[in-house]
Amino acid sequence: MLIMTESKSAHRFRRRLLSALFLIGIALVSSASAQVAPSAFSNPRSLWVGADFSYASPDFPDGSSQRIQGAGAFVSYHWLHGVGFEAQGRWLSLNGYQGESESTFMAGPRYSPRAWGRTQPYVRMLAGQGRITFPFQLGTGQYFAFAPAAGLDYRLARHIALRAQYEYQFWPSFPAIVGVPNNGLDPSSLSVGVSYRIF
Repeated sequence: MLIMTESKSAHRFRRRLLSALFLIGIALVSSASAQVAPSAFSNPRSLWVGADFSYASPDFPDGSSQRIQGAGAFVSYHWLHGVGFEAQGRWLSLNGYQGESESTFMAGPRYSPRAWGRTQPYVRMLAGQGRITFPFQLGTGQYFAFAPAAGLDYRLARHIALRAQYEYQFWPSFPAIVGVPNNGLDPSSLSVGVSYRIF
């Protein structure tokens, strides 16, 4: 079940490449089209904390169309010229195939071009640890993971914003089982959430 044919490996590589190009394209379009930042996001330094809910494709078992859901929490520090830092924990355990669950704990840089009114687009690249509980409680695994993402923060009030985000993860050393090729795991997710500004 874990062993993939060469054609599936090639298909997986194309998916990775297209996802990376998609996220880069969003960043470039956002930067090129951005207008002067209005008061909603005018202060460059701020700290936000938030929570989100994700609907994800776990990419395991191979070929499964089963979706998995769960909650997450994040901290986002916005610094000068759109550069910032973000850390996130996510726990996907609802509707997993035969008890499967996935969780990630990652941090990394974030870039935000200028805001459009109340809307702030952003891209980010987080890295850290991914954990999986295999179906039927067969065991667990921990892997290095990294995740490019693109999203929008929409300012509802001075201290409250809504978030929508698409994230594509890479777990390159998965499954790390003797005798099984490490073809990697590529979960992807759509998330919606809310955040609160501390300062």
